[in-house]
Amino acid sequence: MRAAPLRLVSRTEIGVKAEHGARWLALAGFYRDTLDWREMRLASIGAEIGRVRECAGAPHRAAEAALELARRHVHELEGLSAGAMAAAALWLAARDLGGPRPLSDFLKCSKADKSAVKRAAWRLDELVRGEEASP
Repeated sequence: MRAAPLRLVSRTEIGVKAEHGARWLALAGFYRDTLDWREMRLASIGAEIGRVRECAGAPHRAAEAALELARRHVHELEGLSAGAMAAAALWLAARDLGGPRPLSDFLKCSKADKSAVKRAAWRLDELVRGEEASP
């Protein structure tokens, strides 16, 4: 199993490197291994958002908004892959921030297939609309 990147996990904002020593590396490994499922999923979604954002050339604001969108709706979208959810959240965030881009820009950079990303985008959009409609 691939370990979550430390810089994306709120509980472990350590940024440990080899020059910090064996004790710090061991502590970072302990924290990384004790993440719950939600934090591990958010870390993988965050890594994928960063990768797709960099490849597609989207602004940092869109990546931050996409990560916030993923944090709010991680429970409702359990059955979708992290790659599909990341690409969908990034596309919706870019659209909401006033810089609409075609979905194909994000699909070129995503590991997920088109139907999974469209399904994730539809479900995320429905959840966001539901939040806006409720008082």
